[in-house]
Amino acid sequence: MFWAAGLKKIFCIPLCAELHEGVETIRTFQRKPEPLVQVQPKVSVTSLMAAMAATVLPALGKWCLLVLDAYFAVGPVFAILKKVRDDAGHDLVHVVTRAKSNVVAYIDAPPKTGRPGRPRVYGQKLSLIKLFDTHRQDFQQTRIELYGQVKSIAYLCLDLIWKPVGQKVGFILVADDDRRGQRLIAEATDAIEAFVNFGCIACGILQILALNFHETIWRRYMGWLRTVSSSIPSEEIVRSVVQQEYCHNFHAFSTDAICRTIMSKSRGCQQSLMPLVA
Repeated sequence: MFWAAGLKKIFCIPLCAELHEGVETIRTFQRKPEPLVQVQPKVSVTSLMAAMAATVLPALGKWCLLVLDAYFAVGPVFAILKKVRDDAGHDLVHVVTRAKSNVVAYIDAPPKTGRPGRPRVYGQKLSLIKLFDTHRQDFQQTRIELYGQVKSIAYLCLDLIWKPVGQKVGFILVADDDRRGQRLIAEATDAIEAFVNFGCIACGILQILALNFHETIWRRYMGWLRTVSSSIPSEEIVRSVVQQEYCHNFHAFSTDAICRTIMSKSRGCQQSLMPLVA
């Protein structure tokens, strides 16, 4: 889906949507043209997105900033979009994307020496990820506002030749020494792992109940199944029985630690449960 976003206000307007996954043959039925890169058809998710943007942007009639993630940082995307121009021949789109960690680029080729042989097309090869160490002294300091907080970062701007497009591309290397971002990532990872582990524990408990109390569970089950394929109920059936039993006997758990915790977390929850425990 292609969206237009306002710069002065935060809003997005959907402009166009297409299916791009597994539709190569279907596109021939729709009589949609295939995107071309160097006069050759290039049908991929990335090229189809770029082709869709190349169709929409001229209709807007204004210079646009296309923000993409690293998945779209490939040569065909740039090759398709650099053809998007207005009637005067001016570029209509500027692409901003995150480079992949293995990207390499080249400085300008050295001047011709006049010696026999083919002159060099590219200069020194640079691995962008290594520049954070080898060129750290060239980084400049600045302050930016990110998520409502002002922080200091170091950056380095380089215009280097990128082979997939055969011309110079502006690379901006940003070094953030704020360790709070690594801490937040670690906390988020811990939370995800805890959620998954609690889910595993809950699933294990349901399976134990299904194996040891399957007859009781089937007797208490109030649902309907068209076909019973096993005498051992599924985790979902066990969950529904446990849920209905807990709700049915909730008034008896008014002093239970779990009940008090649930009621203390939400005033709305507490108000809705009070008639049951009164």
